[in-house]
Amino acid sequence: MSCTKSSYVPEDLTPVFHYLDTHLSPADVSAIKNYSEKGFPPYYHESKIQDRIDSLLKTPKKEWINVKHFFDSLAVRRPKDQSGILINMYHDYLNLVDISIDKELIEVINYWEPIETCHQDLKYKSKFYQTAFKKNDHIIIQMPVDEHDNAIDYSCPNLDWSFKKEHDLTLEGIITKSYFDSVLNQSVLNVKISKKSNEYTMILSEEIFIGDVINIPTETSWNLKPKS
Repeated sequence: MSCTKSSYVPEDLTPVFHYLDTHLSPADVSAIKNYSEKGFPPYYHESKIQDRIDSLLKTPKKEWINVKHFFDSLAVRRPKDQSGILINMYHDYLNLVDISIDKELIEVINYWEPIETCHQDLKYKSKFYQTAFKKNDHIIIQMPVDEHDNAIDYSCPNLDWSFKKEHDLTLEGIITKSYFDSVLNQSVLNVKISKKSNEYTMILSEEIFIGDVINIPTETSWNLKPKS
């Protein structure tokens, strides 16, 4: 399926759009043209279509190498960002809408900036915990509990929660080990549980009992406090 255009398309993208016109199935082109939820993050796209674009961005064909360079020049380097933005712009191209690179970049920045700031804050928090706690220290851990009586850990950018004693979970224990986990890329505390405010509440969907040793990440929304 091809599209006769009268709208603005950046020069670097024209060969790629022509490639998609001829290499995507008519059904895929129609799906991209007609999808209604356009925005960022664009990961809600039909997964098979986005997977196809992801694969094409890795090919050595000239038009795809050029579009990779185009994204790199804009400091858009996450593969899913690249494919998602490309689908958004191809959607505009198919609908004869002028393509605004600035608008796409602003949406990327607005999406990722609070997440990156949150992760930086977690790094600072982790460094504090590394100096505040050592082996054999007594520790109190407060965890938010969801509607399924399961203690959870919030992820960036939404870490804020208020501890409710009657609803949330409190653990007490002794730190048996403190180490850096290269897989998690953060420091972890091994804590032997000596007290649990609700014995039936699961933690991250696992049953944890008094006497168990659990891994407590230091980049967490949980409240970690020394027990005086």
